Amino acid sequence: MRSFEACRVDLHIAILPTRIAIRDSKVPARATLSFPPAAFTALIDHLKVHPSRDSAPH
Repeated sequence: MRSFEACRVDLHIAILPTRIAIRDSKVPARATLSFPPAAFTALIDHLKVHPSRDSAPH
Protein backbone atom coordinates (compact mmCIF):
# COMPACT_ATOMS: atom_id res chain seq x y z
CA MET A 1 0.00 0.00 0.00
CA ARG A 2 1.31 3.46 -0.89
CA SER A 3 0.28 6.83 0.54
CA PHE A 4 0.56 10.27 -0.98
CA GLU A 5 -0.83 13.72 -0.42
CA ALA A 6 -3.19 14.77 -3.22
CA CYS A 7 -5.54 17.75 -3.04
CA ARG A 8 -5.32 17.73 0.74
CA VAL A 9 -6.52 14.11 0.91
CA ASP A 10 -4.21 11.37 2.12
CA LEU A 11 -4.91 8.31 -0.01
CA HIS A 12 -4.01 4.67 0.39
CA ILE A 13 -3.68 2.72 -2.84
CA ALA A 14 -3.86 -1.08 -2.77
CA ILE A 15 -2.84 -3.02 -5.86
CA LEU A 16 -4.93 -6.20 -5.86
CA PRO A 17 -4.78 -9.11 -8.31
CA THR A 18 -7.60 -7.80 -10.52
CA ARG A 19 -8.37 -4.30 -9.17
CA ILE A 20 -6.74 -1.19 -7.77
CA ALA A 21 -8.45 0.14 -4.64
CA ILE A 22 -8.14 3.61 -3.13
CA ARG A 23 -9.41 5.07 0.14
CA ASP A 24 -8.98 8.11 2.34
CA SER A 25 -6.54 7.09 5.06
CA LYS A 26 -7.91 9.77 7.40
CA VAL A 27 -11.33 8.06 7.34
CA PRO A 28 -10.54 4.38 6.58
CA ALA A 29 -13.97 3.11 7.63
CA ARG A 30 -15.64 4.99 4.78
CA ALA A 31 -16.11 3.61 1.29
CA THR A 32 -13.27 2.35 -0.88
CA LEU A 33 -13.22 2.94 -4.62
CA SER A 34 -11.86 0.17 -6.80
CA PHE A 35 -11.10 0.12 -10.50
CA PRO A 36 -9.90 -2.39 -13.08
CA PRO A 37 -6.25 -1.54 -13.85
CA ALA A 38 -7.04 0.00 -17.26
CA ALA A 39 -9.70 2.30 -15.77
CA PHE A 40 -7.36 3.36 -12.95
CA THR A 41 -4.65 4.17 -15.49
CA ALA A 42 -7.15 6.23 -17.51
CA LEU A 43 -8.16 8.10 -14.34
CA ILE A 44 -4.54 8.93 -13.47
CA ASP A 45 -3.83 10.01 -17.06
CA HIS A 46 -6.88 12.29 -16.98
CA LEU A 47 -5.83 13.83 -13.65
CA LYS A 48 -2.37 14.56 -15.03
CA VAL A 49 -3.92 16.56 -17.87
CA HIS A 50 -6.78 18.07 -15.80
CA PRO A 51 -5.53 18.38 -12.20
CA SER A 52 -8.22 20.84 -11.11
CA ARG A 53 -11.54 19.73 -9.66
CA ASP A 54 -13.12 22.38 -11.86
CA SER A 55 -11.95 20.67 -15.06
CA ALA A 56 -14.81 18.15 -15.15
CA PRO A 57 -17.72 18.92 -17.46
CA HIS A 58 -20.86 20.08 -15.64
